Amino acid sequence: MKCLSKLALAACLALSTAACAPEKATVADTPIGPDHSKPGAPITLVSDSSYRSEVGAELNLTLSLRAHATERLTVAIKADSALNLISPLTPVELTRDSDGRFNLDISVRTPAAGRHYLRIYATTAGQGASMSRSMSVGIQVGDPPSSTQKSSTNADQGEKLRRMKAEEFEP
Repeated sequence: MKCLSKLALAACLALSTAACAPEKATVADTPIGPDHSKPGAPITLVSDSSYRSEVGAELNLTLSLRAHATERLTVAIKADSALNLISPLTPVELTRDSDGRFNLDISVRTPAAGRHYLRIYATTAGQGASMSRSMSVGIQVGDPPSSTQKSSTNADQGEKLRRMKAEEFEP
């Protein structure tokens, strides 16, 4: 009888614990918004985020960044494989100018037509911690492809299909 009462008591406890336990949310039920995302460093790109160049030309541009609550900013630049980065080839430590901006002169050679990107990695350090942010700057080399309709066919159910050339670039 003792064993049976212990078993009944354990079953009651298990039922009451399961009934009182809060429901667990699944991943699909929980929206991921700005409250749950990883914060980035308070660094913003102030200059243009898109540039144009001719095929085979050397492009000199000045990036302006703004960072809050820091006097020094470390910036590294990486170019797509279709661009030739001339300078800077190594990370550069910048200081704030009189306007509160961090300016970086960049030289890049543009040997291939298409849409290419410079990736910017900016890091700020202070109070024993560092924060970073990555951004990109687009460079259109040559004329952009025309957006004319290439060909139009009908699908099985009478829908019109338009075939277009892909404008993707894989680094």
